[in-house]
Amino acid sequence: MKTFLSLGLIAMFIFLTTGMVYSSDTEKVDKAKELFEKKCSACHGFKKATSVQKTAEEWDATVQRMKAKRNSNITDEDAKIITEYLSLNYGKKK
Repeated sequence: MKTFLSLGLIAMFIFLTTGMVYSSDTEKVDKAKELFEKKCSACHGFKKATSVQKTAEEWDATVQRMKAKRNSNITDEDAKIITEYLSLNYGKKK
């Protein structure tokens, strides 16, 4: 009986923590997408950016170039998040 209860508690713990990680990851991706859309659409439509696939290094160079433009309002942290989002979602397939 104790073994059954222990296994049940372990299973519940795994289920709950896995759900939290997934929820956290989903929220992180949603916030990154929102940041990308907000910052990048200030100067151009985001379809332009998402119509190409680039390596992480190429996305970083692009985001850094956009960040350097006058009135970009893209912080270093924003650039990091946007680059990661673009690399994961619009990166070159190997």
